[in-house]
Amino acid sequence: MAKQLIRYLLEGDGTVPVFVEDGGYYCNTVTDELVGRSVDETVRNLPSTVYRLTRAELKTRIKNQSQDYFSLGGAQMTDGELDTHIQAFLDHIGLGDLA
Repeated sequence: MAKQLIRYLLEGDGTVPVFVEDGGYYCNTVTDELVGRSVDETVRNLPSTVYRLTRAELKTRIKNQSQDYFSLGGAQMTDGELDTHIQAFLDHIGLGDLA
């Protein structure tokens, strides 16, 4: 398996876990969970407790953030605008083909 979009928590000392290659995105301020890209699972195994996110789950996560978390010029993003944002984000972290 290749790199994955994951939810994770920082280590107890505040450091990023070794299985996170690029992270710190879309922090949930209630649970302190972050979103990021994992290391390549063919090189290093991810702990079984690490949750892998789908594109739809990422969209739900973003939509469940505060009402004005994602807005364009003060207006809430439409679903189409949010889909475009998600695609740009996934392209940025190298997971543009995530289903």
